[in-house]
Amino acid sequence: MYCVIMAGGRGTRFWPTSRKNNPKQLLNIIGNESMLQMTVNRLKKLKNVEDIFIVTGKDLAPKIGKMIKGIKPSNIIVEPSGKNTAAAIGLAAIHIKKLREDALMGIFPADHLIVGHQKFSRAIQSAIHLAKKNDSLVTIGIEPTFPSTGYGYIQYDHKNSKDYLNGYKVKTFAEKPHRKLARRFFESGEFLWNGGMFVWRADVFFKKIEKYMPDLKDRLVKIEKRINNKQDISRIWKQIESESIDHGLMEKSDNIYMVKAEFEWN
Repeated sequence: MYCVIMAGGRGTRFWPTSRKNNPKQLLNIIGNESMLQMTVNRLKKLKNVEDIFIVTGKDLAPKIGKMIKGIKPSNIIVEPSGKNTAAAIGLAAIHIKKLREDALMGIFPADHLIVGHQKFSRAIQSAIHLAKKNDSLVTIGIEPTFPSTGYGYIQYDHKNSKDYLNGYKVKTFAEKPHRKLARRFFESGEFLWNGGMFVWRADVFFKKIEKYMPDLKDRLVKIEKRINNKQDISRIWKQIESESIDHGLMEKSDNIYMVKAEFEWN
């Protein structure tokens, strides 16, 4: 599996500690390592990780290059401008597809705190199994501890676990709810928090966005053909609409599975 770390966020919810030029993922929140370095180290411990890529903005890329050890400069993928998660993941998928068209790719935010590496590893191995077996899009669901309005939610078929550890069919994705709806989600027992972690094959991802986000697919194909021309990439990139992967793909797609996390998450 090729791991993609999403490190382009501005950390606005962590303001004022987190700033535009020094967002949450670059801060040493716990211990002597930044959230991003902790994420890199966590992913390096997983089984069968072939390589790690970091997607970020051009203003943060130099700082990340100096801060993060053990990542090749060519593996820091620079977005010309912020276009939300769908475009960022698509840009990473272009690079991974060049290595192997059917490569597995895992998507991980840079600023999550995860406790319990064995449980985390087990969840990712389950997601890999489902992505390989079902040609599906797989996400990681987090057991909610309170009716949060700050996270998206995943409704899942909680009565029917699939044939591998904690794997379930997803019914719906829901965006961040208002307080009353969050309470209903929480009390129903049918919803988990959307942790923003995904596993799928690169070729399956491109087939899905061709169906559900055709404009993005068209722009990514053009970028792929001009991958060594920064000016052309910047010009095409400006034509891409800013959209999240949840809204653009996950809320519309079929054949989505979820692995219920047992690790501690924040």
